[in-house]
Amino acid sequence: MQAVEKPQNYQKTLNNSNNGADNTNYVSEAEAKILPSVQNALKNIIAKEGFTLYKLTRRTIASNGSNYMADLYEIDIKGQTNEGYKEIHLFLKHIIPVEAIQSLIDVNICYSHEVFFYNELSEVFNKLQENAKIPEGERFKTVKNYECNQDAMILENLARKGFKTLHRMDVMPIQFAELSITQLARLHGLSFVLKHKNRDYFEEKIKRIESPLHFDKIEVWKPFVKRQFENSTKYFGTGVQEKINQFLENKFIEKFPKHFKGVTDSIKCLCHGDFRISNVMFKDN
Repeated sequence: MQAVEKPQNYQKTLNNSNNGADNTNYVSEAEAKILPSVQNALKNIIAKEGFTLYKLTRRTIASNGSNYMADLYEIDIKGQTNEGYKEIHLFLKHIIPVEAIQSLIDVNICYSHEVFFYNELSEVFNKLQENAKIPEGERFKTVKNYECNQDAMILENLARKGFKTLHRMDVMPIQFAELSITQLARLHGLSFVLKHKNRDYFEEKIKRIESPLHFDKIEVWKPFVKRQFENSTKYFGTGVQEKINQFLENKFIEKFPKHFKGVTDSIKCLCHGDFRISNVMFKDN
């Protein structure tokens, strides 16, 4: 992702804090685009972090075609607390309605899954790993959650720690693939452990997770899948293309929705659902 600096036309506002001191908050004029619920979430974070005097700046993040369901921002909060100077760096994912893809994907369900993970499931996974005394370097890695609600997710900005993403059109490096598969395996493994250690929770919270894809709308689902297959196989030989097309028509269209929704007798586990090269952050050693 590339951070794009916005013109910083800030308007100074003064708010009274609980201890009687003034909070100095510099707010971008473009702040009106952020919903009130998200602005309140930012205020909650500022209060929880103990700021008594602070400056808030916001920059948009250009996803270069990798994201179409949210507006992305970097938010920096710098200022004074009772313990001294402090700064925190946040990543804000602000949901936007996307009517163009609603016929195939329910954006609200997609987003609710992410919120559930950061607000609840990630902590469940952390406790499982702590109880099993998994070494720190071998754990499933998650980002710090500051606050998530129905309109936005506010997480730690890992870019400030040197993490970055690859461009969606890049060729995936071998080491990147190895590290990504390792993290996916840990996610899958934790879902198996969760089912074994806490079956009631698994049945209540995991097994009931709703699919965001409208498989029942075959007039939308089938053409979409065919386009994806065609794009993936257009450089293959004719014989290979024919075999893949037969697999698509005879098996994939019918069986994939059943496996995706967990209604088969096969082993079930959580899957990421959007594990793309541009959706994974990494850091060079």
